[in-house]
Amino acid sequence: MITALASFAEGNTVDVRAGFDFSSKAKIKDEDASFDLLKRGFELGAEYRRNLGTGFEVGGGIFYKANSFKKNAADEPILDEDGSELNITSKKFNALPIYAIARYNFATPSEDIVPYVKANLGYSINSGKLESKYAQNTTEYPDSAGRIDESYKFKNGLYYGLGTGLKYKNFFVDLSYNVIRSKVENTYMSSVYHTNVNGVRGTTYEYDKWNTKVNNKFVTSSFGYSFGF
Repeated sequence: MITALASFAEGNTVDVRAGFDFSSKAKIKDEDASFDLLKRGFELGAEYRRNLGTGFEVGGGIFYKANSFKKNAADEPILDEDGSELNITSKKFNALPIYAIARYNFATPSEDIVPYVKANLGYSINSGKLESKYAQNTTEYPDSAGRIDESYKFKNGLYYGLGTGLKYKNFFVDLSYNVIRSKVENTYMSSVYHTNVNGVRGTTYEYDKWNTKVNNKFVTSSFGYSFGF
């Protein structure tokens, strides 16, 4: 009994890691073009794996990722009169992927040096908001100040990633390609027209809403420390 418990306790690994992005791109579902949406960000996480023998490990992990939005991600103002400026505000894109991992460790002459490949699959809890509002009234649009021109709200979605790395004793570095999908609610000003009812002049602003999915793609370098028990 004691021998069995001791055997089960062996081959467990917990990694703590930190990482940063080399690049990031966003791609809207069913469209060919990719565009710059997010700045480079960072991540912090932890991972548990169980050794199955012959180099294979399986387990699970979680990490927190934060990226600021690029201001030029917002479209040009629909009110194109000279002087129509936008105030752009945002809440960072925050992601909390929870995932399963499969990893293969290559055998080398030295037990201290272990190259590996890995694959992650899971679900990401996302939040984030990018919003552009008109900064001031103009002669043509005297009540435009503070009105939303466009807003993006980011929701949860699938997460997956592939990577390769090198472990030296208890330290490791790796490079991975990760995709965090996000449902996006896009609200935007679609049309503006002037009205005149009984001599009273006014302006009507109409909004449309577009729901889509965005694949946020990252190339990330990570480093960390492994605890074996």
